[in-house]
Amino acid sequence: MKNKKWALLIIILLMLIAIVLLIIPMFTKDNEGYDPSKTTKQFASDIEKLNDLLINGGSKKEIIELTKVDDLENFNIMTGSDSYLNQKPSEKIIENYDLDNYVKMADKYISRLEKEIKNNFSFERNDTARDGNYIYDIVTIRSYYYSGYISDFNELKNQLLAKVQSENKDEEKSNEYKAKVKAMEILDKKLSDYRNESEELNISINYNADRKTYTKNSLYQYILSVQGFSYRNNSEMMNNNENRQIRMAEYINESLASGVLDNNDILRLEANDD
Repeated sequence: MKNKKWALLIIILLMLIAIVLLIIPMFTKDNEGYDPSKTTKQFASDIEKLNDLLINGGSKKEIIELTKVDDLENFNIMTGSDSYLNQKPSEKIIENYDLDNYVKMADKYISRLEKEIKNNFSFERNDTARDGNYIYDIVTIRSYYYSGYISDFNELKNQLLAKVQSENKDEEKSNEYKAKVKAMEILDKKLSDYRNESEELNISINYNADRKTYTKNSLYQYILSVQGFSYRNNSEMMNNNENRQIRMAEYINESLASGVLDNNDILRLEANDD
């Protein structure tokens, strides 16, 4: 009887050892994401790719594929053909309302803005930390106040549109594009106002080592930060709507005085392609 008990204990012990041996490789496999050198290299590669897409004209599709942030709007795209400013009316409207020169001038103003965005961007990786299943890549950036520019741009465009009447939906779309280009033309002389000379942001980009994926929220917050959100100076610029309305009205008055805007045809394109 005693020998049977020992035999049973030995069998149970062997079964426990077998179970442990089966479980250990599973944990080892899950923890591959914790390899510091592997994780650091992956972070460096992914974030450099994302920076390149955001700053150097990556498409919306490419940014979504890299980040898995599938609810990005054109507003979140600063450069390239999918950017907010690069959205154009249909070819039919461009042709019917003779907007070719507006398109040409828009390309020039967008190119100058994109140059400011590229020249005003700096990036530095600082550290990688771990807390449980999460790994945090700490980076420092300095970027153009693009979000401040866009807020002013929209206010300026809307003030210009308020001064014209449209006969139908097509003309409304045409006028909206004309106002868009005129707003770019006016702000083209103000681009230096949105330069970020010294403000830096420390940002944490989070990675779930268990699932081996970035957290979409941290990547989305990073994209917003590159756009200029979260900076103190830019926040003050963006949050003061009353001040913005006054400033944009002053810009319009300045443009009327200089001849950039014509009171008789407020959306008429005056600039030449130089």
